[in-house]
Formats: sequence, structure tokens, C-alpha cells
Amino acid sequence: MASCDKHYHPALWEDTIENIAKKADKYPLREIESIGLTIKELDQIKTLNHLKYEKLVFVMLCHAKLHNTLFPDNHGWVNATIPEIYRTARVTVKYRKDKFLYLNDIEATGLISFSTRNDNLNLRVNFIDMEGTPVFEISDFRELGYEYLNYYKKGKFARCTECQKLYVRKTNNQKYCELCARSKKMASDRARMEKLRKKSNSEITESP
Repeated sequence: MASCDKHYHPALWEDTIENIAKKADKYPLREIESIGLTIKELDQIKTLNHLKYEKLVFVMLCHAKLHNTLFPDNHGWVNATIPEIYRTARVTVKYRKDKFLYLNDIEATGLISFSTRNDNLNLRVNFIDMEGTPVFEISDFRELGYEYLNYYKKGKFARCTECQKLYVRKTNNQKYCELCARSKKMASDRARMEKLRKKSNSEITESP
């Protein structure tokens, strides 16, 4: 839904909306157009000197700042699941256990911390800067790993002209992300088939 609906708010998609809805009685819902990241925060991420770790922490930071903005008592907690974090960071691992090994490595740096509850896998970002001047605005949470890479000019990216999602550009004349390109092709194929059907029916009607 987020990929093709022009009216879909990118920063607050399904899982996030559900979490916010649970807190609706306590806080009024606010519309957030974007979140701003500061140079201090970005520099902290770069200290990891490991691209996969950097992308993971970047995703965590974005989620934590969003919820800090929405809920004053959030205190840096990441309101996203570990699978969500890895998926939107575009980080893959060979073995499932590696996901937790990566997080343990990051936690050892002090940039994040785990919940002290044994039954809770929540993560907390410890270096949020809510006072500094933003140098990087995030308004779309669908491809945060790509957003990070694009900011540092690592790779060829473009925004889909249909849904505005960031995607890896394979050719210079590519205009759409994979999903929208597929949708456009299907619509074009349907229109062509309908045109052929009408032409065929017209020829049959006009036959003597």
C-alpha cells in the first residue's frame, strides 16, 4: 500500500500507526512531516566504521526520534521490531543468530542499549540530539537503509516518480521503483488487451 498510494503518509506506516493508536488515549495524535537528524548524531553513527552496523543504528535513530517527537516520555526507545529494523536497513545476514550478534556488537559501543527485562527485546538509542540543528531530513521510512547510503552518495539511487520511494537505479532512464514499474506494465497490458478486444469486436460487427 505504501508503495503506490500517493496519499499514504510515508513516515507513519502500518506498524507505527498501530503502536501510536495504542497510546491515543494518553497523547493526541500529531502529524509529523519529517524528522531531522543532526551532524552530531550522524558523526556518532560513523564512529562504528562498519556499514551494516551504521545502517542498523541509523534506522534505530530514525524510529527513536520519531517516537520522541510524538511521545515526550519515550526517552529514545525504538518502536520497531528487530525484523523491521533489518528489513528497512537493507541488512542481510547469513545466519539468524548473526542478527543478535550484530546488535550485541553495537550495544558494546554504548550507542544503544537493551531493555533490562528478560522478556523484552526493545532497543534504546543513547545518543539522540534533540537540540541541534538538523542537517538531514527524513520524511519516508520505507527504505531507510537506502536513505542513509544516498545521503553519503554510496550507490545510484532515485525517487520513484509514482510513489516517491527511494530505489536503486539500474538505468539512467528508469523512472519507477520495481513495484510501480510492474503495476504500470500490468495497467498498460490491460489497456492494450482491451483495445485489441474492442477492435476485434468491431471487425466482427462490421463483417458482411
